[in-house]
Amino acid sequence: GGSVAGTCGDTSQTQSTDTTPVAGSSVSCNAGGLHADNGYYRVFNLSDDGLASFEVCSVSVGVENATSGTGEPQPIEVRIWNTGDNFDFSPANLAGESITTIADAALALVEIPVTGTITGDSYVVEIFTPDGQADGHTCFMGANAAEETGQSYLSSVACGLPDPTPVDGIGFPDSHWVMIVN
Repeated sequence: GGSVAGTCGDTSQTQSTDTTPVAGSSVSCNAGGLHADNGYYRVFNLSDDGLASFEVCSVSVGVENATSGTGEPQPIEVRIWNTGDNFDFSPANLAGESITTIADAALALVEIPVTGTITGDSYVVEIFTPDGQADGHTCFMGANAAEETGQSYLSSVACGLPDPTPVDGIGFPDSHWVMIVN
């Protein structure tokens, strides 16, 4: 873990030793750069940073490239799950959700408001981009190869990964998501 000062709160959690997205570091299910459904995940532990409780107010998401095919901001969803590290995405475990849009951005950190109360030591942050191929959307999660203190996970039904899978296990050992929970 690593705690840094938050923008909406006084504490943040990240698993990135460097929170700068780097071009060419991301991986997603896409065709010709137009993204299919993609879920990007990290499992956070409060005890890693000496925290007893946590009230989430936003998640800063690294963006390698978000380009709308329609000229309008494209959809993005952020969820906070009280699941421990078992990825139990039942409605009872949903601590917070933000269904919103993201404007075009490149190599940036984008702060997305989402609120939720962490009820255990471990929780999962999910960033989901619904299939944008029909609208010509490109959205690649920001990543880099800097050391990380927890695994980065990807899921995509369209690419045969229905469950969160460590990206190093599918051939991308240097794709580490940039995610900061405030």
